[in-house]
Amino acid sequence: MEICILKNLKYELLTASPYQFLTIIIQFLNENDKEDKEVKKDEDKNEDKDTYNNYNKDLIQRTTNLAMYILELTLIEYKMLKYPCSVKACSAVYISRKLLKCKYAWSADLKSVFPVRDGVIRSCAKEITDLINIANKKDYKNCKRKYSSEQYLNVRSIVQNFE
Repeated sequence: MEICILKNLKYELLTASPYQFLTIIIQFLNENDKEDKEVKKDEDKNEDKDTYNNYNKDLIQRTTNLAMYILELTLIEYKMLKYPCSVKACSAVYISRKLLKCKYAWSADLKSVFPVRDGVIRSCAKEITDLINIANKKDYKNCKRKYSSEQYLNVRSIVQNFE
């Protein structure tokens, strides 16, 4: 029976990963996150449009890199398997935006597109923050070196003294 299904599918199977969900969330933020854009516009009324666009691109890139670092830490920990990939990605973005001091860590726009309950995101985020604290004490040389590089905007330094 299973072989028939696989043959009909031409063996084209896909497993979802947190990175796929992260890509979708970041793409959405890049195109639609009105709340942070309004905050920046209010703060910098006299700045020109190019400066604002550069700020927004930098914020999105930092959010992406920081969320990728966080997701990479979740791959190492067995207890994180209980959370679906979508919840881990949402939690990583939530934590990233909190650390980057965005006005809304999980905005109304994001809630409408990714209907994950706040409680679920927060419980996963709590476990991830515990994981970050453990990772700061452990010796994950390659992961730390990777996210300390300029290519990843040195996002490792953001969580280095995290508690």
